[in-house]
Amino acid sequence: MPSSINRLLVDRVGNVWVGTDSSGVQKISCLRDVISAVSVGGGRATYSLRPASGGSLRVGGEGFLVVHQHAIAGGDVETALADVPDRTVWDTTKTPRAGPG
Repeated sequence: MPSSINRLLVDRVGNVWVGTDSSGVQKISCLRDVISAVSVGGGRATYSLRPASGGSLRVGGEGFLVVHQHAIAGGDVETALADVPDRTVWDTTKTPRAGPG
């Protein structure tokens, strides 16, 4: 089933990252013009892709908000920024603040 594109991001080395409606995040390599699925947010709809420090990506979507560090040799690292299981993250511009508690 085809998936709609929700967000595009070109990183500092020229890779194109694609946030989709039903296929999670895809990466188009600047070196080989290869499209590959990236394990971010469990393949859920992705609405926000933003560059973060150290070449990582801040990624948000249906029930997730993470920082994704892509490793060329595999072993990508995904770190949750907030617990948002019943929410949709539309923009990942700022780091979420802790709520009252």
